[in-house]
Amino acid sequence: MNAYAAQDAQEERRMEHAAWQDAVNDALCMDADEFMDGLPEHILSPEMEKIMDPIFIKNGKSLDALIEGIRNAYLIWRSEQ
Repeated sequence: MNAYAAQDAQEERRMEHAAWQDAVNDALCMDADEFMDGLPEHILSPEMEKIMDPIFIKNGKSLDALIEGIRNAYLIWRSEQ
């Protein structure tokens, strides 16, 4: 195998992996949307936002951690189905 063929094969593998990763990301986004749509509406209400706002203003990473926790819990639940 010459150098160009090796580079082409490596690029092909990289592109296949990128396509696979895109498909996984799309599936996760659809799953997350489905999960968020299934949440009780009062969790996302303006009143709840007022209660939780001080937590997220003091530490912006708190919201990211909360979202990541919800996502992980959903993925664990889904893997058990």
